[in-house]
Amino acid sequence: MAAPDVYHLGLMAELNDAANPDDAPEIDFYADVVARGAGPALDAGCGPGRLLRRCLAAGLDIEGSDVSADMLEICRRRCAEAGFEPVLHRQATGELDLPRRFGTIVMCGAFGLNGARADDVESLRRVHHRLLPGGQLTFDLEPGWADPELWQLFADPGRLPSAWRQLRSADRGEGAAIQYVSRTLEVDRTEMSVTRETRCQLVQGGKTVRTEVHTLVERFYNPHEVLDMLRAAGFSEVSVVEQPLWWSDPFHVFSAVRR
Repeated sequence: MAAPDVYHLGLMAELNDAANPDDAPEIDFYADVVARGAGPALDAGCGPGRLLRRCLAAGLDIEGSDVSADMLEICRRRCAEAGFEPVLHRQATGELDLPRRFGTIVMCGAFGLNGARADDVESLRRVHHRLLPGGQLTFDLEPGWADPELWQLFADPGRLPSAWRQLRSADRGEGAAIQYVSRTLEVDRTEMSVTRETRCQLVQGGKTVRTEVHTLVERFYNPHEVLDMLRAAGFSEVSVVEQPLWWSDPFHVFSAVRR
């Protein structure tokens, strides 16, 4: 498998940490999954550690992994501020090769990003291998049709690249903020993927002191396609539900058990 591109670096890593609250509904959901599941647990794609810190505070046995060194550094720092020393691994989910096996593995917003479909297939295979017998995987996936404007670009790609769209900014502290805009560069009808470009600017005292541009590939799947991928990876008891977990948007939440 080719080395995966890393999206959450530099200002994007800081933005992810600053713009996403620790008490968000998705963290409530996954913290409950980990608490009810068998241990130990792995937060694959842990990012800045929002879920990890919640679970460590509850006394749960959990480790984290992420492809981004910058995200892991933020996670390590924020855990230290809370009095925890997390076990962290710098690995893409499609490259998981850890010394431990787990009773529960969760992926919160970390599936179908960058790489190619083959990487997603390998991710599920690797996760299956790292689960104990009877262990459970839970992860979410946003359907492409949740964003009608984006969905229309698959029908009319001649309008690409799209116009820059102003997104929210995040306070960085000490009078600084990270502002960012995003646009869609291209769509791939065969891969059912979209390539987005995000421009981040660090603004302090009304002046831009740093600018970064990051590119993200996001893939969309029919739920039954993911269920077939899970079965092919060796999982049993595969299921999917649609529910508005966060932002009042529909998400598909998948659950699978290792035989």
